Order: sequence, then structure tokens, then C-alpha cells
Amino acid sequence: MSQLDQKPILLYVDDEPQNLVVFEAALPEEWQVHTFTSAAQALEKIDAIQPQVIVSDQRMPGMPGVQFLEIAKKIVPHAVRIIVTGYSDEDLIVESVRKAHIFDYIRKPWDVDDLLASLQRALELQRAESQARSLIHELKMREQSLRESHQQLEATLKDLQLAKHREAEIRKELECWVPPAILQRIHEQKLDGLERRDLVLLAFDLIGSSQLHGVEFQGLPIRLQVIQLFTECVLRHGGWRESHSGDSAYAHFGLSDELHPAASAALAAANEFRVGLRSLSSRSGVSLECGISLHVALSCPIHIHETQLRTPRGPVTQKSFDTSSRDVDLVHRIEKLMHRLPGTNIVATQAYVELFRGRAHADLPTATVPILVDKFSPIGSHHFAGQPDPVSLSVIASDRVKPEDLQALRDTAHEPTLKAA
Repeated sequence: MSQLDQKPILLYVDDEPQNLVVFEAALPEEWQVHTFTSAAQALEKIDAIQPQVIVSDQRMPGMPGVQFLEIAKKIVPHAVRIIVTGYSDEDLIVESVRKAHIFDYIRKPWDVDDLLASLQRALELQRAESQARSLIHELKMREQSLRESHQQLEATLKDLQLAKHREAEIRKELECWVPPAILQRIHEQKLDGLERRDLVLLAFDLIGSSQLHGVEFQGLPIRLQVIQLFTECVLRHGGWRESHSGDSAYAHFGLSDELHPAASAALAAANEFRVGLRSLSSRSGVSLECGISLHVALSCPIHIHETQLRTPRGPVTQKSFDTSSRDVDLVHRIEKLMHRLPGTNIVATQAYVELFRGRAHADLPTATVPILVDKFSPIGSHHFAGQPDPVSLSVIASDRVKPEDLQALRDTAHEPTLKAA
């Protein structure tokens, strides 16, 4: 069995038993972890264990971590060494690097994700160095008879590294243009259709956008800055902006994630966008208000379009995807209802509110829950074109909205004239 096929072997020394328990519990079950409460005990067993990574607490009675790692380096020279301490000590880091050649430095209390990332990097380094040592040994054994082959191999390796670098650069660029779900489908070779997904839909529409044509702030069109602000809020919370125009945009959450976390993420993005819009309005001196809408689309169809064409320069294929359903149409229509209210207001369908209320406490920070959930105010059921039944709506109103404004909106509920809106 090669070393790459073996389970990772780690050794951890800490005089506090509870730290050993927490450390071992944080690691994957398939990893072999050997823990000791003293450096002396560890040194007795380290040669038999042959760990790939050695982790040691610095402040221990009898022998500090730096000294232990310095001795361990002589016994298991190819193991990667990591020092752990609860104190910030630059001199300790310098001494550790000089004497024990440590790979990394971790401060307690550690973050589990940071700890695992550091250990993964250490394992990858150890394995890479092991591979390199094996390759160097093999090349030395065959150097005389395979010199020409070795030179060819070096050239091939350089080509592979260049190809890998180019592939990484292309993928990095693709991630800027293509949703992660599409990239994953390409990787899995399953790009025959995304079929249907449960999505949380988010859209906005600027009020009085015709007055913003040609208006700039800091050298950029103000409407473009609004679109950029919306996109940043959506991406920051794990969504994807599918389309936009000069005065509106549409995004969805859940293309790569489950629906329930997407519900709270969409509301967080909507609220952040509303706050950011007010800040942009204040800084630019331009009145910026909009309607923001939230809705849930269960089993929403996702269409993949492919166009192939033969041209003088050769065959050309273009692919794109979009969501298209009655629910998508609805989220665009209800945002315009908010044009009747002053300020920037967030309107949501009852389907979304019920889903969000059911999961808010699990998905949002405690301090955020009452601020967002308790501000939903019902504004009745309204008719919209393309919808077979009236749609119940609730709104998180801006501070400019008065009770009589909401009541006036409730009074228009069930009016058939909204079907032409």
C-alpha cells in the first residue's frame, strides 16, 4: 500500500487532557490520532508510530513544545511539525522555525475549520515531500541508463504543470461567469439539463428610474452602481444574479444549496441591499428607492439552451440557462406594487413568509431574527396577471411608510384592475 493510500497518522502532545479530547473529536474518523499528555511519553512511542504530522503544545511541564519538536525532528525527520500555544510570542515563532523547522503555528483556542485546514496543508506537504523523495531516489538509481528518458520526463512534467496552470486560470475565469451549479454539472458530465430545483426568488425595480438616465456619481452611471450593489449583496449571501436591466434585476438562492438556508440568505441579501441603497442615495445626493420582492418557487424549471451554428471560422456553440415559470413572473410583478409606498420596501408572498418563519431561528443570528421576522406586516391578497388565484402578501416597510399607507394598500386588495399591472 502506498503512502497516499494509507490513513493519515497524527501525533498530538498536550498536558491538558481536555485539549486532547477536543482535538481528536475535531478530526475525521478515518484519521489515526495518537495523543499523549507528556513529551516524554510521546518520545518513547514516536519511532514506532511514524506520524506524518506532529502537533505539540508549547507550554508543558518538563519539556516545552519547541524542545520536544526539535528532538522529534531527529527521530522522525520527514514528519511535518506544528506548534500550538495560547500566547502570542514572536520570539517563540522564530525559535521554533530555527530549532524545530516547524511548518505552522496555531493559537489556542483554535477554530475547528482553521485547525483542519492547517492539518490538511501539513498532510499535503508531507505527502508531496514523500513523493518527491521517492521520485528522486528512483531517478538516482536509474540515472545512468535512463538519462534521456529522465530529460523527456522533466519536459513532460513542465508541460503538465503549464497545462494545469492554464486549466486553473480558465476555471477561475469561468467561475466569474458561470454559476457553481453549472460548473459542478460540467465536472460530473451531467449537463443534460438541471431539470427542476426549489428556489427562493429575489427581484427589485427602481422607482422613477426614467429620471436617472444619464445621472452619474463618481464617474459611473448611478443605475449601474445600483445593479452592482444588488449583485454584491446577492453573491455575498450565496445567491446568483440571473438577469438585470437598467432599473431592475432578478436573482435566486438555492441553485447549489438547500431551500431553507436559502430563505434566510435571500432576506439577508434584500435587507443589506435596502440599507446599501439608502447609503448610496445619501452619498450621491440622488433619490434612490425601489420595490424589493421575495417569493418561493418550488420545483422551478431550469432551462438550458444550446445553439449551434456553422460559420466561416468553424462551428460555434453557445449555451445559456434561465429559470422560467409562473413564480418567476410573479416575483417581478409584485415588486412593482411597492411603487405605491414611499421609501424602499421589501414585499414577500405568504409562501415565502411561512417558509422563512419556520426556519428563521435556525438560519439567522439570534439578534437578527426579531429585527427581520417581526417586521413582516400583511397587506392582503392581490390579483396579478398570469396568476390563477389572489396572492397573499406581507411587507417589511421602510421608516417612511405610515400606517395609513399600508391600510390604503390593503384596501386595494382583490381589485381586478391589478390584473393589468
